[in-house]
Amino acid sequence: MVYEDPDAHRGAAYTLTGAHALGFDEVARLLTDVLGRTIRYQPAGVAGYLRHLRHRHLPMVQCLVQTVLHTGLRRGQAERVDPTLGRLLGRAPTPLAAYIRDYRHLWASR
Repeated sequence: MVYEDPDAHRGAAYTLTGAHALGFDEVARLLTDVLGRTIRYQPAGVAGYLRHLRHRHLPMVQCLVQTVLHTGLRRGQAERVDPTLGRLLGRAPTPLAAYIRDYRHLWASR
């Protein structure tokens, strides 16, 4: 069912996932296959990840939020797949491999 009335969503919270839960290594493998260059996931501790974000000159609040989210993902908080996105879209979610293929230019080497 597609929800067309924006007011129907006011105050609602949704868990939005794709059809498959993917680990960081799997995502790196998909990127490698599509982009034709090696992409690897290198885990970092909380302090190392925060330092990485700060070196990108992101605002501290954004760095903290991303670090909390990343830590949760590494602890398995994204392992559950939920059908809500497909119901809201009225179609199956786009698989990550298709998204990477369609938008490979976003990761093109400069």
